[in-house]
Amino acid sequence: MSSGEFQLGEFLSSGVQRLVARAIVIAKDDRRESRFFADFLVSSAAASFKRSIHAKNGENIPPFLIAAISGSCNLHCEGCVLFQKKEEVEKML
Repeated sequence: MSSGEFQLGEFLSSGVQRLVARAIVIAKDDRRESRFFADFLVSSAAASFKRSIHAKNGENIPPFLIAAISGSCNLHCEGCVLFQKKEEVEKML
């Protein structure tokens, strides 16, 4: 993968971090809300760091859990369990 290639995981992770940082500013008058968003921001950054370590080992862990309501999908997203299972079944045929 070239360094100029679009990285969806990094884009989503940084987007969540920017969104939460803005939410902290908005919630500044409510100490509990501010604390919640600050804790979430720290957890999000830690999760992003863990995903980057796994990525170096060839494992793709998506930053979001997406529930599939269908057994058929044509997106073929990297790290998708549904897509991986489909590939395994096709190899067995």
